[in-house]
Amino acid sequence: RGWGAGPEPLRAVELSSDHRPDREDEKRRILEGGGVVHQSTIPVRQGFGAPPRFMRVGPERVWDRTGRCGLCVTRSLGDLCMRPWVTAIPEVTERELTPQDRLIILGSDGVWDRLSNQEAVDIAARHRDPAAAAREISSVARQRWHQQTQGQMSDDITAVVMHLEFGATPPPTRASSR
Repeated sequence: RGWGAGPEPLRAVELSSDHRPDREDEKRRILEGGGVVHQSTIPVRQGFGAPPRFMRVGPERVWDRTGRCGLCVTRSLGDLCMRPWVTAIPEVTERELTPQDRLIILGSDGVWDRLSNQEAVDIAARHRDPAAAAREISSVARQRWHQQTQGQMSDDITAVVMHLEFGATPPPTRASSR
């Protein structure tokens, strides 16, 4: 049960869809714009002196013009070298918040690749301090990346947690001296 949530546990509601190259509409947008989408390719030795065989591995990626840099996301605020195929234009959905909505969690793909929406909500519901909740979500994601890749890989891991308190008096703000 989450702090102040009442008798029922908090239930995750997915508010967005991952922007990945294997999502049919995103892949179509990229390919129609002249972009390239495929898995990474690695050489595999066949035997001494034999030419290597190339094997596709990992998730589909959007590739830059050189074919050397591939991203597993199709929308990003950075990665300017991947324009126009990777875009910063967001998909926008609207949802009217109600008193039953207790928190919002924003996370980078490094979080959502390792935690389900419900796991993140369960973690956040245990904390009164949203910064502590975000730290624990990030920590769990980082630990799972480390465990599942034997410490060889990690993605960007960023989480922000916001508590929603309907009818509550907002906390005082500090004045800046600038």
